[in-house]
Amino acid sequence: MSNLLEHLEALTDSRHAKGKRHSQTATLAIVLLGMLCGHVHIKARFAKQYQPQLALALPLPI
Repeated sequence: MSNLLEHLEALTDSRHAKGKRHSQTATLAIVLLGMLCGHVHIKARFAKQYQPQLALALPLPI
């Protein structure tokens, strides 16, 4: 997982400062994990369902 996070951290964050509520790295990781788990429509459901596991693995206060 750390290798994936390192690659995501290297991406340029082009969001406006006003839109930066959570880190881009953690947000992208959650989206990718949701897609890998078969969630085609990425919504907050995946993050809520796996909140304890995601909180341990990602630098994001979910």
